[in-house]
Amino acid sequence: LKDAGDSDLWRLSRLRWLNSTMGVDDDVIPPFTPLVKKDNAISMVGRTVKFSPTGLLTSIKSNAREVLSAPVKFIVSESGKTAAFKPVKQKVTKQKPGAIEETYSAQASKLGLDIETKTEADGTITCEATITARKDVNLDDIRLQVPIKKSVAKYLMGFGVRGGYRKSDIKWKWDIDRQDDIVWIGEGGDGVQVRLRPHKDFWDFNFRGTGVPE
Repeated sequence: LKDAGDSDLWRLSRLRWLNSTMGVDDDVIPPFTPLVKKDNAISMVGRTVKFSPTGLLTSIKSNAREVLSAPVKFIVSESGKTAAFKPVKQKVTKQKPGAIEETYSAQASKLGLDIETKTEADGTITCEATITARKDVNLDDIRLQVPIKKSVAKYLMGFGVRGGYRKSDIKWKWDIDRQDDIVWIGEGGDGVQVRLRPHKDFWDFNFRGTGVPE
């Protein structure tokens, strides 16, 4: 058929992308370009990111504009003291045009920290962190800190908040039974989206009690 039948809406041929396998591998899809890795920096279309020796981001540049006000921190505290992780090992496990995967290992006096990262050509970065107790330990808190420049953090959407100007204070608690684990903070084309993922990823929107049919 001419134009694969797209001109005849009744054919529903435009839905053929639902069965597409494009993007399931690590090849690059236009208009994205192959990733370029140099030392601890990875560049893709419009962005450059840098990683610390422990696997956390130290810089995110979007359209040559720095988004972070300080490096990302994975803070683990015991008795009011923050664990000081020192890098032990770093390895590139996969380097393809559309994806780069790396592993990082670090140690503190009582803890081990292992981080696996996957950086993709569209700017998505997946980070999986594992904390291991090397000795008996009683932790106060474990938290992820992503400092964003005030000049960039103009708008916010997510964590149960409607899109709009960023408020100075947001009260939110992670509930793995609800699909509200994503937040975007930024301005125009510059910003950061963070999604916290439980062990098992799912898309149950849990409409119970909202009046929306299940």
